[in-house]
Amino acid sequence: LGSFQISLVQLQLIGRTGMAQGMEHYIGQSGRFFKAFKLVAYDAVLAGPSRFLCQYQIVVRVVRPHELKIEKSAFSSCEDLTSVVFTDSTLETEEYAFYSCGDSAKIEMTNCSLTFDDRTFQYSSLESLTIIGSMVDMGDSVFSSCEDLVTVNIDCDSVILGEYAFYSCEDLKSVTICENAKSDNEIKIDDRVFQYCKRLETVNIGNGNIEIGEAVFSGCADNLAIIVAGKNYTADTIKDGLK
Repeated sequence: LGSFQISLVQLQLIGRTGMAQGMEHYIGQSGRFFKAFKLVAYDAVLAGPSRFLCQYQIVVRVVRPHELKIEKSAFSSCEDLTSVVFTDSTLETEEYAFYSCGDSAKIEMTNCSLTFDDRTFQYSSLESLTIIGSMVDMGDSVFSSCEDLVTVNIDCDSVILGEYAFYSCEDLKSVTICENAKSDNEIKIDDRVFQYCKRLETVNIGNGNIEIGEAVFSGCADNLAIIVAGKNYTADTIKDGLK
């Protein structure tokens, strides 16, 4: 296909595949892309070997049940991206899908099942991350070096954070993971996930089957307050994982 420009104020992925009133073109199930007022997808593959070059503010929004796959580097370097919203979707991204994109973007994913390959959002300008749904499985370094990221709220039945998932997010202040009334959450936090998040102040992790790797909070502030299943920890007392 080759790279091409999207000059839309808003890019929406809504409804089922097909033509609709007010739309120039649509995304077919083959995953081909066309310039349009709106892009409509159902069980679609987004992008391919080429990527979008986005010059204007856009919103990537999915409503209604979808199964979506965003391929390697699909939205990388989309520097004006301000919001990414997925709702009621099963989403899989390949590595670098949103690499180095955003302008203090807000990421909201609700009622979703999510699988992020390595470095999906690495080096992106993100302000906040909210994930609510059944499952999130992050590979390595998915949000690493997102220096503008301030808050992270994840509430899923199953949470897997790969190594260095939020490494060196220097403005990150607050992290909440499964802070709910459930006692059967499955939470796995791999090694060095929050290493060198130097401004991190509070981490609240709920109840359930919890695994925490080594050096998860190394290089964080000395006054970091960590609560896991109602118990208080410091970065030093949890450096070797839960005992």
